Amino acid sequence: SKLNSEFKVMSDWNELGPVSDFDKTDLKYYELDEFLQVIVFKIDEAYHCVEAWCTHQKVSLVMADVDGHEIVCPLHGGRFDARDGKPLCQPVNRGLETFPLKIEDGKIFVEAELD
Repeated sequence: SKLNSEFKVMSDWNELGPVSDFDKTDLKYYELDEFLQVIVFKIDEAYHCVEAWCTHQKVSLVMADVDGHEIVCPLHGGRFDARDGKPLCQPVNRGLETFPLKIEDGKIFVEAELD
């Protein structure tokens, strides 16, 4: 029998920066490579990572407002749940991609496959 591990796509943990990046802000933009940019939100002492572009008209979410657990797009007011990326109201109807995070030795890491 073949092992399931032969078919797994391996992802890497990529260091984003120190947790101290969030001492004075609850939102930070990170460019992992030319194809993948993410935003990390700190909400109620928990960290959440989503793709950096609104799914409605590919507007950057760097200037998004955070309302509780909701990310509010600055262009048309579309809302996403920061915890799972789900769209919450029009004009957005497609969720944001989310990425697992971990914290080790005071540093934030994101799990993402880079080219």
